[in-house]
Amino acid sequence: MAVDLMLVAGLVLAGFGIVLIAGAYADERRPRSGFVLTLLGAGLIGGGFYLHPGPAAPGLIAEAVIHVLARIVN
Repeated sequence: MAVDLMLVAGLVLAGFGIVLIAGAYADERRPRSGFVLTLLGAGLIGGGFYLHPGPAAPGLIAEAVIHVLARIVN
């Protein structure tokens, strides 16, 4: 379950980072915080794939999101 949390947290951080980068470029500012969030998200995603037992597949991300959402709701 910790691997699922790492993947989902990485996706959320990377998503926010990309939005921050786009906003910084629109305002003609330096996108420092966006790059930091994107790198942290990419690190969490990479760590989740590295620690996942067995082969990594694209369906793993969808299953991880569903497991984390089910854990939050339950």
